[in-house]
Amino acid sequence: MNAADRAATARARADTYRLLGRLCLAEVDARLLAALRETAELGPTLVGADEPLLATLRAEYARLLLINVLPYESVFVDEQVMLNTEATVAVYDAYREGGYSPAGQVGAPDHVGLELAFLGHLAADEAEAEAAGDAARAARSRARQRSFLEAHLGRWAPVWATALERAAEHPFYAALAAVVRDYVLAELEAALERD
Repeated sequence: MNAADRAATARARADTYRLLGRLCLAEVDARLLAALRETAELGPTLVGADEPLLATLRAEYARLLLINVLPYESVFVDEQVMLNTEATVAVYDAYREGGYSPAGQVGAPDHVGLELAFLGHLAADEAEAEAAGDAARAARSRARQRSFLEAHLGRWAPVWATALERAAEHPFYAALAAVVRDYVLAELEAALERD
């Protein structure tokens, strides 16, 4: 694979991570709904008129991600089962080292949406490096991705996504959970094979 192909692949991965992160960070809006209806994985679950569907999705988002299946690494990996623990600090440190400063506040930096967006940030950096012919920078970005997947997102997000899938009442969130779980596991496997 040449540098242009590697850059395109990294850009596609960055876009996927960012979209998944966005879907975990906030409710679906009308513009995003239109785009999601065109996707093979999520589109078939988005049936019905926009306004009632958006209201249903808002309620389901709140029920799942704000109340029942908390999307924070610390809740899944730390013995305290609380927000803002040592696990959160480690995630924040990884963001800082990777040059990532998430916008907005969602409770804690170890939110699954922010962790997905961080990997999108790193994959975008990899794509830029590949396009610029900077092999060393691309390798550093890939190493950061692998490290973060191994130490953080890959350790807990698949379990979280399985819990989300089981708790989901609307098929959209069940499908989203399956996509997040499968994508994170595939990325972890690919990262281990690349290096």
